[in-house]
Amino acid sequence: MDEPDFLDLAVLIKLENGTTLEKLSGITNSSIFDASNIAGSLKQKNLIDFTTYFPGPNTIIVTQNGKDFIDEANKKAQEQLDSLDNEILRNLLNGKRSYRDINDSLNIRPRDLATHLFKLIQQGYLVYELRSGNAYLLLTDKGFNLAKTEESKKETKVLEEKVNEELKELKEETTKKENNSINEIVNDIKISNKKQRNGLIITLAMLIVLLIVLIMIYIGA
Repeated sequence: MDEPDFLDLAVLIKLENGTTLEKLSGITNSSIFDASNIAGSLKQKNLIDFTTYFPGPNTIIVTQNGKDFIDEANKKAQEQLDSLDNEILRNLLNGKRSYRDINDSLNIRPRDLATHLFKLIQQGYLVYELRSGNAYLLLTDKGFNLAKTEESKKETKVLEEKVNEELKELKEETTKKENNSINEIVNDIKISNKKQRNGLIITLAMLIVLLIVLIMIYIGA
Protein backbone atom coordinates (compact mmCIF):
# COMPACT_ATOMS: atom_id res chain seq x y z
CA MET A 1 0.00 0.00 0.00
CA ASP A 2 1.28 3.47 -0.90
CA GLU A 3 2.39 5.84 1.85
CA PRO A 4 -0.07 8.64 2.64
CA ASP A 5 1.34 12.08 1.83
CA PHE A 6 0.65 15.72 2.57
CA LEU A 7 -2.07 16.06 -0.07
CA ASP A 8 -3.94 13.17 1.56
CA LEU A 9 -3.65 14.81 4.97
CA ALA A 10 -4.65 18.25 3.67
CA VAL A 11 -7.80 16.76 2.12
CA LEU A 12 -8.65 14.55 5.10
CA ILE A 13 -8.74 17.45 7.56
CA LYS A 14 -11.21 19.28 5.30
CA LEU A 15 -13.64 16.40 4.92
CA GLU A 16 -16.94 16.55 6.77
CA ASN A 17 -19.65 13.96 7.26
CA GLY A 18 -21.68 13.64 4.11
CA THR A 19 -19.05 15.08 1.75
CA THR A 20 -19.79 14.03 -1.80
CA LEU A 21 -17.44 13.82 -4.76
CA GLU A 22 -18.91 17.06 -6.11
CA LYS A 23 -18.19 18.79 -2.79
CA LEU A 24 -14.69 17.34 -2.79
CA SER A 25 -14.09 19.10 -6.09
CA GLY A 26 -14.93 22.42 -4.43
CA ILE A 27 -12.95 21.65 -1.27
CA THR A 28 -9.80 20.89 -3.26
CA ASN A 29 -10.37 23.65 -5.83
CA SER A 30 -10.03 21.01 -8.53
CA SER A 31 -11.94 19.60 -11.43
CA ILE A 32 -14.21 16.58 -10.94
CA PHE A 33 -11.53 14.51 -12.69
CA ASP A 34 -8.80 15.66 -10.28
CA ALA A 35 -11.12 15.25 -7.30
CA SER A 36 -11.92 11.70 -8.43
CA ASN A 37 -8.20 10.92 -8.61
CA ILE A 38 -7.69 12.30 -5.10
CA ALA A 39 -10.61 10.28 -3.76
CA GLY A 40 -9.34 7.17 -5.52
CA SER A 41 -5.89 7.63 -3.97
CA LEU A 42 -7.38 8.11 -0.50
CA LYS A 43 -9.51 5.01 -0.97
CA GLN A 44 -6.55 2.95 -2.18
CA LYS A 45 -4.58 3.96 0.93
CA ASN A 46 -7.55 2.97 3.12
CA LEU A 47 -7.93 6.52 4.43
CA ILE A 48 -11.53 6.94 3.27
CA ASP A 49 -14.45 4.79 2.23
CA PHE A 50 -17.72 5.44 0.42
CA THR A 51 -21.25 4.88 1.63
CA THR A 52 -23.47 2.73 -0.58
CA TYR A 53 -26.86 4.22 0.22
CA PHE A 54 -29.36 4.07 -2.61
CA PRO A 55 -30.93 6.15 -3.91
CA GLY A 56 -28.85 9.25 -3.50
CA PRO A 57 -25.20 10.22 -4.02
CA ASN A 58 -22.45 8.22 -2.38
CA THR A 59 -20.73 10.13 0.40
CA ILE A 60 -17.19 9.96 1.76
CA ILE A 61 -16.40 8.75 5.26
CA VAL A 62 -13.00 8.85 6.94
CA THR A 63 -11.76 5.38 7.97
CA GLN A 64 -9.99 4.59 11.21
CA ASN A 65 -6.67 4.69 9.33
CA GLY A 66 -7.55 8.18 8.15
CA LYS A 67 -8.46 9.27 11.67
CA ASP A 68 -5.20 7.80 13.01
CA PHE A 69 -3.26 9.77 10.39
CA ILE A 70 -4.98 12.99 11.48
CA ASP A 71 -4.31 12.21 15.15
CA GLU A 72 -0.65 11.54 14.36
CA ALA A 73 -0.39 14.91 12.61
CA ASN A 74 -2.09 16.73 15.50
CA LYS A 75 0.30 15.10 17.96
CA LYS A 76 3.32 16.09 15.83
CA ALA A 77 2.02 19.67 15.68
CA GLN A 78 2.51 20.00 19.45
CA GLU A 79 6.24 19.29 19.23
CA GLN A 80 9.05 21.82 18.98
CA LEU A 81 10.72 22.48 15.64
CA ASP A 82 13.64 20.23 14.74
CA SER A 83 16.31 20.00 12.03
CA LEU A 84 13.89 18.46 9.51
CA ASP A 85 11.50 21.38 9.95
CA ASN A 86 14.37 23.79 9.34
CA GLU A 87 15.36 21.92 6.16
CA ILE A 88 11.76 22.14 4.92
CA LEU A 89 11.73 25.89 5.53
CA ARG A 90 15.08 26.24 3.75
CA ASN A 91 13.73 24.39 0.70
CA LEU A 92 10.74 26.71 0.58
CA LEU A 93 13.01 29.74 0.99
CA ASN A 94 14.98 28.52 -2.02
CA GLY A 95 11.89 28.49 -4.21
CA LYS A 96 10.24 25.08 -3.89
CA ARG A 97 6.44 25.27 -3.61
CA SER A 98 5.15 21.75 -4.12
CA TYR A 99 5.35 19.22 -1.31
CA ARG A 100 6.40 16.67 -3.94
CA ASP A 101 9.47 18.76 -4.84
CA ILE A 102 10.41 19.00 -1.16
CA ASN A 103 9.92 15.25 -0.76
CA ASP A 104 12.24 14.57 -3.70
CA SER A 105 14.83 17.00 -2.32
CA LEU A 106 14.90 15.59 1.21
CA ASN A 107 14.27 11.95 0.26
CA ILE A 108 12.17 11.12 3.34
CA ARG A 109 8.97 9.17 3.89
CA PRO A 110 5.95 11.05 2.50
CA ARG A 111 4.07 10.37 5.75
CA ASP A 112 6.83 11.98 7.83
CA LEU A 113 6.99 15.00 5.54
CA ALA A 114 3.21 15.36 5.77
CA THR A 115 3.16 15.50 9.57
CA HIS A 116 6.08 17.96 9.68
CA LEU A 117 4.41 20.22 7.11
CA PHE A 118 1.23 20.09 9.20
CA LYS A 119 3.25 21.07 12.27
CA LEU A 120 4.73 24.09 10.46
CA ILE A 121 1.29 25.12 9.26
CA GLN A 122 -0.29 24.79 12.71
CA GLN A 123 2.53 26.79 14.28
CA GLY A 124 2.19 29.59 11.75
CA TYR A 125 5.29 29.11 9.62
CA LEU A 126 3.49 27.99 6.45
CA VAL A 127 0.22 28.26 4.62
CA TYR A 128 -0.99 25.98 1.86
CA GLU A 129 -3.38 26.01 -1.06
CA LEU A 130 -5.19 23.09 -2.67
CA ARG A 131 -5.47 23.59 -6.40
CA SER A 132 -5.76 21.40 -9.51
CA GLY A 133 -5.15 18.15 -7.67
CA ASN A 134 -2.06 19.37 -5.84
CA ALA A 135 -1.04 21.17 -2.66
CA TYR A 136 1.13 24.28 -2.84
CA LEU A 137 3.03 25.76 0.08
CA LEU A 138 4.02 29.31 0.97
CA LEU A 139 6.13 30.75 3.78
CA THR A 140 4.53 33.18 6.18
CA ASP A 141 6.45 36.17 7.50
CA LYS A 142 7.26 34.12 10.59
CA GLY A 143 8.47 31.22 8.49
CA PHE A 144 10.55 33.42 6.19
CA ASN A 145 12.34 35.13 9.08
CA LEU A 146 13.12 31.82 10.75
CA ALA A 147 14.35 30.29 7.49
CA LYS A 148 16.67 33.27 6.87
CA THR A 149 18.01 33.06 10.42
CA GLU A 150 18.68 29.33 10.13
CA GLU A 151 20.30 29.80 6.73
CA SER A 152 22.60 32.49 8.16
CA LYS A 153 23.53 30.17 11.03
CA LYS A 154 24.30 27.41 8.58
CA GLU A 155 26.45 29.70 6.41
CA THR A 156 28.29 30.93 9.52
CA LYS A 157 28.91 27.35 10.64
CA VAL A 158 30.25 26.40 7.20
CA LEU A 159 32.53 29.46 7.24
CA GLU A 160 33.77 28.63 10.74
CA GLU A 161 34.50 25.04 9.70
CA LYS A 162 36.39 26.29 6.65
CA VAL A 163 38.45 28.75 8.75
CA ASN A 164 39.18 26.08 11.36
CA GLU A 165 40.29 23.68 8.63
CA GLU A 166 42.58 26.30 7.12
CA LEU A 167 44.02 27.10 10.56
CA LYS A 168 44.61 23.40 11.16
CA GLU A 169 46.43 23.05 7.84
CA LEU A 170 48.49 26.18 8.58
CA LYS A 171 49.38 24.84 12.03
CA GLU A 172 50.40 21.48 10.58
CA GLU A 173 52.50 23.20 7.91
CA THR A 174 54.15 25.45 10.51
CA THR A 175 54.87 22.48 12.78
CA LYS A 176 56.32 20.59 9.85
CA LYS A 177 58.59 23.51 8.97
CA GLU A 178 59.67 23.86 12.60
CA ASN A 179 60.45 20.15 12.79
CA ASN A 180 62.43 20.38 9.57
CA SER A 181 64.39 23.36 10.93
CA ILE A 182 65.14 21.50 14.16
CA ASN A 183 66.28 18.46 12.19
CA GLU A 184 68.53 20.64 10.07
CA ILE A 185 70.10 22.21 13.19
CA VAL A 186 70.63 18.77 14.74
CA ASN A 187 72.23 17.52 11.54
CA ASP A 188 74.50 20.59 11.41
CA ILE A 189 75.57 19.94 15.01
CA LYS A 190 76.24 16.29 14.21
CA ILE A 191 78.32 17.25 11.18
CA SER A 192 80.21 19.83 13.22
CA ASN A 193 80.89 17.34 16.02
CA LYS A 194 82.04 14.77 13.48
CA LYS A 195 84.46 17.29 11.95
CA GLN A 196 85.77 18.15 15.41
CA ARG A 197 86.30 14.48 16.24
CA ASN A 198 88.10 13.93 12.95
CA GLY A 199 90.32 16.94 13.67
CA LEU A 200 91.16 15.61 17.13
CA ILE A 201 91.99 12.17 15.72
CA ILE A 202 94.34 13.70 13.11
CA THR A 203 96.02 15.86 15.75
CA LEU A 204 96.41 12.88 18.04
CA ALA A 205 97.89 10.78 15.21
CA MET A 206 100.39 13.56 14.41
CA LEU A 207 101.42 13.77 18.06
CA ILE A 208 101.94 10.01 18.19
CA VAL A 209 104.08 10.12 15.01
CA LEU A 210 106.09 13.01 16.44
CA LEU A 211 106.55 11.12 19.69
CA ILE A 212 107.79 8.04 17.81
CA VAL A 213 110.25 10.19 15.82
CA LEU A 214 111.58 11.78 19.02
CA ILE A 215 112.00 8.35 20.64
CA MET A 216 113.89 7.07 17.59
CA ILE A 217 116.17 10.15 17.63
CA TYR A 218 116.80 9.67 21.35
CA ILE A 219 117.64 6.00 20.90
CA GLY A 220 119.95 6.75 17.95
CA ALA A 221 121.77 9.35 19.95
